[in-house]
Amino acid sequence: MSMPRIGAWAAGMMLAAAPALAHAAASSDQQQGMAIFQHGGHGIPACAGCHGSQARGGMGPRLAGLGHAYIVRQLHDFSSGARQSRIMENVAKHLDATTMRQVAAWIAALKPRLPSRTPRIESPTLKLLTEGDWSRNVPACIDCHAGALMGDGDEIPALAGQQRGYIAKRLRWFKALKTPPNPPAGIMSNVAGQLSDQEINDLAKALSALNGTAVSSLKKENSGEVASHAAIKKRRKIAPASAALPESRPLAEAIRHGEQIFMNTPEQASRYVGKNARLSCVHCHLNRGRLATAAPMWAAAIRYPLYRKKNHRVNTLAMRIQGCFRYSLNGAPPPPNSHTMVDLIAYIHWLARGQTIGAKPIAHGFPSITKAALPPDKLRGARLFRMRCALCHGQDGQGKVRSKKVLFPPLWGAHSFNWGAGMHRIDKAAAFIKANMPYGAGNSLNTQDAWDIAAYVESHPRPEDPRFTGNIPETIRRFHSHRDVDFYATLHSQD
Repeated sequence: MSMPRIGAWAAGMMLAAAPALAHAAASSDQQQGMAIFQHGGHGIPACAGCHGSQARGGMGPRLAGLGHAYIVRQLHDFSSGARQSRIMENVAKHLDATTMRQVAAWIAALKPRLPSRTPRIESPTLKLLTEGDWSRNVPACIDCHAGALMGDGDEIPALAGQQRGYIAKRLRWFKALKTPPNPPAGIMSNVAGQLSDQEINDLAKALSALNGTAVSSLKKENSGEVASHAAIKKRRKIAPASAALPESRPLAEAIRHGEQIFMNTPEQASRYVGKNARLSCVHCHLNRGRLATAAPMWAAAIRYPLYRKKNHRVNTLAMRIQGCFRYSLNGAPPPPNSHTMVDLIAYIHWLARGQTIGAKPIAHGFPSITKAALPPDKLRGARLFRMRCALCHGQDGQGKVRSKKVLFPPLWGAHSFNWGAGMHRIDKAAAFIKANMPYGAGNSLNTQDAWDIAAYVESHPRPEDPRFTGNIPETIRRFHSHRDVDFYATLHSQD
């Protein structure tokens, strides 16, 4: 056998053996973790004494169903004092990185025991679970913890079937935080701080009764009411508006379908979305297109037709939507008479019920952002991203997918918006980040941090601008703002 063939054979054998070795290592970690969990060791008592032999709860909360990375992070936080519990702090301090990993491997492999019956949940609580209340900057629970409230399988915990008392205790702990740290505690502190004690009790009751099925399946038929859009201007709440579905059944169905397209665009409008794209309209236009600080759709409905510098012509609303498909979704413009376009416009106009066509809306686009004291810096932005953004979007910026549903969108790479999208302008990205991020805790970043994070995000590769001429400086000069030229020059100087 020739040397090249021997080398290829050996490499093939190594590749074939790699999964088996990885599985053996994982199994070994689980066995070691099981022994520590059930019998104790390393100076700690058996975890099973409080959490049950299969980690399904007892005196302590249920752990089965939590992700490996989440468990490791909690143990580190207990050990460092970042998360406080006298019992768990004493336990975690006796565990090194290896034993933490082993215990987490055992717990993460266990299946939770969930309630067998489908619960009945009161409407106000169901609304918090599925829609949130953005008039208080409270996102829906399912927006972060997934549609069945089973977490992301990684660092965001499962809530369905968790002990009622434990959930209430944790929410009250978050609510009491005076100076919350970085996410996730900072986000949850902001959310819990807006909830009343009764809402906390009701949420704890509902979450403990969930059995792992999609919460949306518990929703009643649309009664005609829609959650209000709360416009926030200078941090003041504007009186909410509501809209009822029209009596015309075909129009009502078009509106409902338009909302589905808006919420899950790659699935509902696949022929017009880029092959690899994972973004939906709602990822930029938060709260189903109703949030005042995230380019609300009700404002777009009354502003268009409008002259746009981007293409130097008067644009209709349909043309504006076509641009979103071409750039933000890296796809193809849906025809004006297509079901996709007609139903999206029906939904957008429905959101604008009661407003005056041509009037200046109380909010539109993203709130303006002032210039930072220092030039945007992607190196500072990288550090901030790891601390403030990676929990949701991942260290690699590729977001998170759970059960084929995008929980958090990718910020760069093949699955994200292309170079021609408005969000690829650093001023637009910085304004969006400042007003709305971290999710549910908008305006918690200072102006410099928002610009730096935007610089880091925009410095990564992404699909090409479909208008690309083959020459980067020429493309920027013809189709992009002068601010983009300055920005990219700054980025190159940092390389």
